[in-house]
Amino acid sequence: QTIDQVKIFGDRVRWFFDLPAPDAAIDPAFVLTTAAQAVRYAMGTPSGPVHLNVPFRDPLTDALGAPEADVPLHIAARWASSAAYSAPYTANHWGRSNADFRLLAWRLAEVERGVVIAGRRQGHRDVTQHLWAPKIAEALGWPLLPDILSDARTHTDDSASPFFDLALLSDRFGSHYAPQAVLLLGNAPVSKRLWTWLARQRPQLFATVRLSPARLDPFHGVTDTYEGEPTGFLSALCWSIEDPTHGGEAKKRRPTASQSTEWLEGWRQASDAASQVLAEALDTPADLSEPFVARVVARGIPKDEALVVAASMPVRDLDQYADAKGPAVPIYANRGASGIDGTVATAVGVARGREGGATLLIGDLALLHDLNSLALLRASPHRLVVVAINNDGGGIFSFLPVAKQADVFEPYFGTPHGLSFEPAARMFGLDYAAPTTPAEFEAAYRDALARSTSTLIEVRTDRGEQHALRLDIQARVKAAVDALVP
Repeated sequence: QTIDQVKIFGDRVRWFFDLPAPDAAIDPAFVLTTAAQAVRYAMGTPSGPVHLNVPFRDPLTDALGAPEADVPLHIAARWASSAAYSAPYTANHWGRSNADFRLLAWRLAEVERGVVIAGRRQGHRDVTQHLWAPKIAEALGWPLLPDILSDARTHTDDSASPFFDLALLSDRFGSHYAPQAVLLLGNAPVSKRLWTWLARQRPQLFATVRLSPARLDPFHGVTDTYEGEPTGFLSALCWSIEDPTHGGEAKKRRPTASQSTEWLEGWRQASDAASQVLAEALDTPADLSEPFVARVVARGIPKDEALVVAASMPVRDLDQYADAKGPAVPIYANRGASGIDGTVATAVGVARGREGGATLLIGDLALLHDLNSLALLRASPHRLVVVAINNDGGGIFSFLPVAKQADVFEPYFGTPHGLSFEPAARMFGLDYAAPTTPAEFEAAYRDALARSTSTLIEVRTDRGEQHALRLDIQARVKAAVDALVP
């Protein structure tokens, strides 16, 4: 997980041991004697609990014995900090000199095929990334790939490819449009598919511009990292790219207009093809679905309000299916271990901090983890609309191979609870709605936004049906994008 579990219980347990990840080279006797030792401490004098840390590599099953080249990125990412995996790493840290961003501008400007990735914004000091990312992409003649948490998704111009994640479902497209260079602005994007694609392509130049000194390099492919206050750096970088007197020789080697247009147009067409499939599948559906809810919320939220989204499927649905033509509202999300704990409290804090209304898109497990924070809604001076997707468990795990193992999947991964949130809404004095059709949901969301008091809208779905719907949409997008590639 994303928290440090080593000795997390301190000296409150009788014994702790951190087991390695499963590997065929490990002697079974090692595992057995370790278990025996744990039992001895637990049953000895004084008896008590022991803590065995038992890690598994994603996707938890069917991964052992796979060749290293075929190991998915989210497995390889767990190795990134391991001493067994090291790679050359160069860092160009930005200081007060103009040399760094001028050099970066020169190196970027001479590349014909590159992409600009607008990652998750970097806190309150990163307030203009959504403005500079499109300008830099336009100056370079590269497509902009805007993450849903970058605030650049709906601030973009024709250089943007908002549905890049779905377009990369096409291996044909991913191979044909392999970049020579990548410029990542901000923190890690939500899309694992994007990281996997980058790991396979291994661009010659991969530069990151971040406020934090923390390493962001899950596949050991970053060649340059620039650390500094983002607004000043990005404005200076854009100016250096655009100004011929600072582009120098790089300006002379810039790709021709036809080359730039062809590269940009390929990305734009792929994103448009994905957008068209989404419109056909989700804009006028017969049944209420989780992707439809994400689209309606992203499209219907007032432009002066904020959107808070929980981890797991909600943030991914928003990243993949949200209409890029919706209002340009700030989107907040807790990632990692914080993505499921305290999400309701975060949404209340966002509304108070911004002194305005907000919408929270959250799954049932995350809401159960922070159910007591619903009491904050009643006391908050700002209206909060909680859209709770209740599919009776963890829908995201349906995408893992372990979903095929019915005997263990439901109790340990699906974790059904059989609960409704109507009693909770009643207990905390919240308005409540439970729409069952697309039209009813749209009406319920409009009504909730019109109230001055907070509302909990519960959308009941079936995990299996939602998984099948997403797979169907992905297959249709893949076919549409495949058809565009020579």
